[in-house]
Amino acid sequence: MIPFSKRFPELGPRETRTAFFPDDDAVPRGNYAFLELYCEEEDCDCRRVMLTVIEESTPRKIWATISFGWDAPEWFKDETDLEGLGATASGAFLDPLCPQSEYAAEFLDLFERMITQDPAYVERLKRHYTMFKGAQSPRTRSWQAPHSETRAKRPKPELLKKRKKLR
Repeated sequence: MIPFSKRFPELGPRETRTAFFPDDDAVPRGNYAFLELYCEEEDCDCRRVMLTVIEESTPRKIWATISFGWDAPEWFKDETDLEGLGATASGAFLDPLCPQSEYAAEFLDLFERMITQDPAYVERLKRHYTMFKGAQSPRTRSWQAPHSETRAKRPKPELLKKRKKLR
């Protein structure tokens, strides 16, 4: 996952959703940003965004990590969804593999209100996804074996035996 603002350094900060919480709210006072991250896999069309919530006075602390897929679960019900993951790929949820604070549920509630009350925000996330995917340069996937002519040569077994004897 790569931050949108890394690929679009001028547009990203300008179109990042923020929320200010006063002292009397459910989370500590502060100005929080919902930073967008998108999948960099060239052949992936996951149609989702991961949002990392940070606060401007503590930019290294992650307050919540929200995963959001905007398509209905039915969109994922095809031959590529062999494990039935469509239901979990749709909607917003706190990503269980990423950092969360004790206030993460409040940020998820706020995000769900934002996408429900502001359809333009969802359209912006979709537009950012399309822009991000369109700006990707083709590259070899990490799981693909390199071409044989560029593959590093492995030492011959007899050389490995000599190395072991020297130690």
